[in-house]
Amino acid sequence: MFYPLITNKPAGSGLGLPVAQELVNRHHGLIEFESRPGRTVFFVRIPLDLSATRRLTVTAPAGGVISAIDMPGNLGGKVSGKGTLREWTQSLAHWAEQQLNNQKYCPLLESALPEFERTLIRIALNQAKGHRQNAAKLLGWGRNTLTRKIDSLGLE
Repeated sequence: MFYPLITNKPAGSGLGLPVAQELVNRHHGLIEFESRPGRTVFFVRIPLDLSATRRLTVTAPAGGVISAIDMPGNLGGKVSGKGTLREWTQSLAHWAEQQLNNQKYCPLLESALPEFERTLIRIALNQAKGHRQNAAKLLGWGRNTLTRKIDSLGLE
């Protein structure tokens, strides 16, 4: 698909995808596509954090090819249910260990719970397109509880 000078379009040069691939590669990015009859969609992902790209390269599976399934979701990878839960809890465990190894003491839940709630509230509101009643249902709360949390966490 990314070979130069190959096209299925009457006026095509066959250079579009190879040029795009070269540019994305130079920026340590990734091109993915989804295709079905009559429609192909390309996704171009260019990381903002080059250290994350280097980390992925070091941890590449045998063969050295990193596919979307190998990448964490926060870097644009495709996530699967089990892997996501394991990855999330491992990240949480790593964060907790860092906090406990830090010289200044702060109870873990005192700093983790507000961030946890802020994150879930933002995601629920985004998913509900800002509609608080629907976001509250997604969170398993009532609308008044959500409103109080938004105020207390400084989300407005």
